[in-house]
Amino acid sequence: MSYLRPIFIIAAVALTLGVFYWALFLPKDDISQRIYRTLKEQETRADLAFKKVSFEESTEGLKFWQLEAESAVVNKSTGLATLKNTRGIFFKNGKPVLKFRSPAALWDMAKKEIYLDQPLGNGPGYLFRANNLSWKFSAQEKIFLDGSPRVVIEPRGGSQVSLEAKRFEINSAEDSLTAFGEPIVHWREARVSSRLAGYYQREKKIKLRGDVRLAYNDISAWGAAADYLPEKQYVVLSGAAGAEQGESKLSGDKVMVSLKDRKISLVGKSKVVIPAGEVKKK
Repeated sequence: MSYLRPIFIIAAVALTLGVFYWALFLPKDDISQRIYRTLKEQETRADLAFKKVSFEESTEGLKFWQLEAESAVVNKSTGLATLKNTRGIFFKNGKPVLKFRSPAALWDMAKKEIYLDQPLGNGPGYLFRANNLSWKFSAQEKIFLDGSPRVVIEPRGGSQVSLEAKRFEINSAEDSLTAFGEPIVHWREARVSSRLAGYYQREKKIKLRGDVRLAYNDISAWGAAADYLPEKQYVVLSGAAGAEQGESKLSGDKVMVSLKDRKISLVGKSKVVIPAGEVKKK
């Protein structure tokens, strides 16, 4: 029977690889599925049911969050509460920093975690939407947006700027939003992409890092990093930066693109290439 040993070994390896593949590549149970599965389970297992109810969590008089719902059910044995047609607020130092509404929510009372389905909301100077939102007491200053999230920045005196990515981390302590996974900034026809991007509210600036690419009508620009100021509508690219507009080319340490004026210009030591046809001899 020794000839069967290689077959058993091959089968064992195949089974191991199959389990590894399943764990690594098959779709995971996402937040929305968990919320609605729990909602259904709560219909038969819930201990308490409420109409027009409000929940909140606070410590020493400082409120962390507040949820209001048209209906809610609580299961004391599992420590789970599910809410429908929810409005809520997250707080920082007792002051509102993020307001939202959601058709369904899950509050894990034991783990002190909140999950929202299809949230719409706003923070200081921006709006957002996503498939899911998650908040944990263990990292209470951070809120995560997942599932095709989109943040719309509303600068003073300017038109809206949108930022899209696979995931956002909202950090209330730093007043920042960090975009992970192919972030893209849009303003009218302008498109700016990078590996990492973040909106810093105090500085009123979007910082982009890693292979930054800008395209806007006849303008294209690139660099290792860039700062985008939504209120002034210009982008400063740095780190082997360059820009082209028609036949005009710029390169150097820093290049600025004015989206509002549709112009490219130099910052610091740079190189300019002007088409021969534009040079007139005196």
